[in-house]
Amino acid sequence: MPRWREFLWPPLPDRDAARQAAMRGTIAAAFVAVYVALAPDLARTFALEPTYWINVAAAAAWALIALGIRAMSRLAATAALVLFVLERGLALQAGGRAVAIILALLFAIFFITAVRATQRFHDLAAAPPDRRASP
Repeated sequence: MPRWREFLWPPLPDRDAARQAAMRGTIAAAFVAVYVALAPDLARTFALEPTYWINVAAAAAWALIALGIRAMSRLAATAALVLFVLERGLALQAGGRAVAIILALLFAIFFITAVRATQRFHDLAAAPPDRRASP
């Protein structure tokens, strides 16, 4: 498998691989939290009066989502994917540059990977231990 494909869609054979793949979603959510805290355009996306507290609340929510993905929460990974796609969809309706579209697609792939990884992690945790190792 080419390295770029493995980076975008990693195989998840065991719990360690799932945890490493979910880290991409954690980093992406942390990056979104920092971006939301510093970017004044979040209020404009939702046609709200620009206030500092909207950005602070959104940044805090994204930080909690990042911590949830790090803890392998399926709910946090799914919330990250849904919130990111909805927010970027609204933002790109107003017109987006090519770089913003490419970054949005890349981050969406990272959040999809986080959903896959957290689900696989819990599936492997629930599976009975493999007893084929001993003769």
